[in-house]
Amino acid sequence: MKRLLTMRQRDPDGVRFLLGQIAEEQKRWPEAIRWYEQVQDGDQAFAARLRTASAIAKQGKVDAAREYLQKVAADNPEQEIQLVVAEAQLLRDANRAGDAFTLLGDALGREPDQPELLYDYALTAEKLEKFDLLEANLRKLIKVRPDHAHAYNALGYSFAERNLRLPEARKLIEKALELSPGTTSSSTAWAGCSTARATSSRQPPRCAARTAGGPTPRSARTSARCCG
Repeated sequence: MKRLLTMRQRDPDGVRFLLGQIAEEQKRWPEAIRWYEQVQDGDQAFAARLRTASAIAKQGKVDAAREYLQKVAADNPEQEIQLVVAEAQLLRDANRAGDAFTLLGDALGREPDQPELLYDYALTAEKLEKFDLLEANLRKLIKVRPDHAHAYNALGYSFAERNLRLPEARKLIEKALELSPGTTSSSTAWAGCSTARATSSRQPPRCAARTAGGPTPRSARTSARCCG
């Protein structure tokens, strides 16, 4: 692969990014960072910054990774929301959900109707068993973005998983499936919950949805959304 760089391909930064990914998959974190840091331009430059932070964190240097992302945010204010979400993901991955919750709450204080922040805040609240905040923020997200299939799916799944308000849970999950037919976890979740409920109404349902297409509260992270 390194020979591609000497061949002056049309997209040398793309090659560097790929080499960084290969090194990261092999857990060669310093090498991955070196490749990512060489990606300075093009469509993958911002993604390279996120991957760099992830590689730093995977070496146990979560606070250093956070500082890195904050410096990137200072240089890229237009990407602030995505960087906050990425930072929160690093914290959750490090079992620091409380810190992620505080970070996202502060960001929401500045932008209370921002969809990505509402969704991430809700899922982090679920991780901390703050179910009232999970529900409040997902309902607000649905109001702000009525087409947000994952919000319906996450709220419905949360109810179903805790054996609460099952008729409403079913409606929410069906709405998610209507908005995004590829949300296979929605239909699987409700099928699993319905079966469990029919078997024993006294036992919490064991829902089977853990598949792609629509993150559920406990499985959402994230996606890695940016820093997997």
